[in-house]
Amino acid sequence: MSQDDINTSDSGLYVIVMSLNRPVKVRVGALGMVMFGRGAYLYTGSARRYLKKRMERHRRRKKPLRWHIDYFRKVSRWEFSVSFAGHSGECELARLVEQAVDGAIAHSRFGSSDCRCPGHLIHTTMGIKIISANLDILKRRGGF
Repeated sequence: MSQDDINTSDSGLYVIVMSLNRPVKVRVGALGMVMFGRGAYLYTGSARRYLKKRMERHRRRKKPLRWHIDYFRKVSRWEFSVSFAGHSGECELARLVEQAVDGAIAHSRFGSSDCRCPGHLIHTTMGIKIISANLDILKRRGGF
């Protein structure tokens, strides 16, 4: 799963895998200044419509800053993305992703201002190739 996996379905879930090669401090909207350490980051999101366009928007660095992820994208490197077209359950997927990469919530409430989750941005020190393999297994295993 080394390339972006963008399904053309109108709605669904997605996971964006990004990385930082050094610690960075970033202003993230209402969250204020947030420190992010070196490593890989996985953001879980959803789109009720236009899944492909949402993922393409997140890939761009230059855009109006609307969501928490927009601020993080200004400083992070895009590695790849995975779509789960036609599925719902963003919070459940975020927890499964956290487990799959042996990660931890990067910052409380990041990406989860519209739900009760602790956060939808996961940090891990796992390598990108292993992350890719684990997400591939998660996707093939079903349920998403």
